[in-house]
Amino acid sequence: MRNNKVMELYDPSGVTLANANRSLYCCALTYLSAGRPDAFQEDANFYVTDDQFSYVYAIALDGVGANEKAIAELERTLKQRPYDRRMLSALISFLDKAGQKKKADEYRARL
Repeated sequence: MRNNKVMELYDPSGVTLANANRSLYCCALTYLSAGRPDAFQEDANFYVTDDQFSYVYAIALDGVGANEKAIAELERTLKQRPYDRRMLSALISFLDKAGQKKKADEYRARL
């Protein structure tokens, strides 16, 4: 059985719904990409920091095939924290997957 809240928050066009809380949207995507929308509990999901949210959001975006959006999210966050190893590692992985080796190598130099 599908969780209706997950489906309300999920936009198949890949566009974040304007009225959706970003962290809630991210969590919903994670459950959906794992094939478990039935396990989603809206009141049990939260995030601690914007950095943590950006990382999880990017992973969820990539998980549903929105690789370019995941890359953009991590690049945006890295402007504030340019040497965050977790963000850099994920971004390098996504860039490699997208065939953007030169750009990935530029970020690799920060590690």
